[in-house]
Amino acid sequence: MNSGAPVTASLSDTQVERYSRQIILREIGATGQRRLLGASVVVAGSSAIAVAAARYLAAAGIGRHGLTDPALIASAAVNPDTNADILPLDAALDDAIRSFGVIVDAGSPPAIVARLNASAVVRHAPLVLAAGSAAGGYLATLAGPHPDAPCAACLGVSSIPAIPPDDLPAGIADALIGALAATEAVKCVLDLGSPLYGHLLRYDAHRAVFETEAVARNPACRVCAVSTAA
Repeated sequence: MNSGAPVTASLSDTQVERYSRQIILREIGATGQRRLLGASVVVAGSSAIAVAAARYLAAAGIGRHGLTDPALIASAAVNPDTNADILPLDAALDDAIRSFGVIVDAGSPPAIVARLNASAVVRHAPLVLAAGSAAGGYLATLAGPHPDAPCAACLGVSSIPAIPPDDLPAGIADALIGALAATEAVKCVLDLGSPLYGHLLRYDAHRAVFETEAVARNPACRVCAVSTAA
């Protein structure tokens, strides 16, 4: 899914220098970089993972950010090519997120996740859901254009298995999980590689391993099954 991001005008000399490490990648190039500059991504939540995701997305050149926490403005502002909108958390949220192509959530309350998920399902927009534990975290790309991808309601947001608590400092892998969430969003914008549709990625810092397990769509899901039937 390219999130409807238009290919914008030619890159300036400054932008060519700024994004040179991405432009030289065959999978991105100048055309892909222009698409990133024309893309729009919601970053919801106020966790350290959300902070890292917003910073990496700004560094990648995502042109428009929708943020649910004003504290993330500083992260999005690391790149002069990016613009950030603060999204309302009241009834206006549903309308506000319709103009964004990809949604990243890291730590929003369940009620907000449910609304983001419903919007993603209706619009076939990718929802990258990330969370952390004391020494690891998980990541899943939900909804979107993949017909067999589960949505957050299929999994039950509060019951997605996380790595068991331990005695390491909280958030030891937050920057890593945030970077992975940003990478998933970029992949969705550019139709690049294989986003984690239908899979849950877990990272265990104790063992320094990534584990991926398949997660299935619930055919009786109260959100995506109803939306598909409609």
